Amino acid sequence: EAMDVCKKRVLASASHPSTVKFPILDYDYHDIAGGRTQLLMSAKAKNGFGLELEYDVQCDFAGSELADFVMSEAGR
Repeated sequence: EAMDVCKKRVLASASHPSTVKFPILDYDYHDIAGGRTQLLMSAKAKNGFGLELEYDVQCDFAGSELADFVMSEAGR
């Protein structure tokens, strides 16, 4: 369920959602402070120039609720 919520947020944040791809095995879950859970994953999407970029995605959950979302170009 957390993976679906995070993917939906990535799609909503992408300039061109139809180009978003999620590598199948590139994700990791961690328990973090305050009883929260963190999902780290990657995504690829094309920008306005048609170039495919890689993104690092972080979704923090408080229970089943998305508490924080960060999506940035990989390596930045």
